[in-house]
Amino acid sequence: MHEALLNILKDFGVNEVHFEVDSTNVKIFHFHKINGAELIRKLKLPDGRERAVMKYVLKNYKSKLTV
Repeated sequence: MHEALLNILKDFGVNEVHFEVDSTNVKIFHFHKINGAELIRKLKLPDGRERAVMKYVLKNYKSKLTV
């Protein structure tokens, strides 16, 4: 499903997808790193939580799906 979403966005001409992952979601962070997301920066929120700001660069994205 994730691959399909990125492919659809790329087909619509989207170049980058930016998003945040909470530091408590370690598995989600690693999922995105394995799938090619780049870490932009880490933020510390006023309530003490940490977030990672990440992005997919779809211009360079190679799909793992075959049609």
